[in-house]
Amino acid sequence: MEGTTQRRVELYVRSLAPCGTSTEQNEIVERLRDLERRDVVDDVDLTVWGDAVCLDGASATVGTGRHVADRVREFHSWCGDGRTSLDPFFTWSTVESSLSGDSFRRVVLPQRCLALYDDGQLQEVYPRQVDGAVESLADGVRSLESATNGNADPSLAFEEV
Repeated sequence: MEGTTQRRVELYVRSLAPCGTSTEQNEIVERLRDLERRDVVDDVDLTVWGDAVCLDGASATVGTGRHVADRVREFHSWCGDGRTSLDPFFTWSTVESSLSGDSFRRVVLPQRCLALYDDGQLQEVYPRQVDGAVESLADGVRSLESATNGNADPSLAFEEV
């Protein structure tokens, strides 16, 4: 990899083998691993993050729960420029327990999410909207591929956001 920039890619998924999407998910992982083999990125990490997280709950203070909660906060802070939004891919809601009467805010997470870091600084998050235009996870992978070879691989089959 040219220069001294350390580039890391983090892929977040709801499950390692979701119904009907494992082929697409495997393709995403293989493309990211290929970018790693070609020294386009230095590291590829995969985290299973479930379907929702309560950022203020006890489970968001330890282990993977803390990692996921920290990343969700970081992603939302990153898009504070007014042009970029993670809506509707990260959906916030208030949930009220019929048993305890307590309420809490949670965020429903996308099926998949890609984050790109350069030297530890968040640079990109997919899926997202920029100036109202949707940019999918596939767009993020294509962007990484095109940065190295001048054009994206047209065989990239997955198109979900």
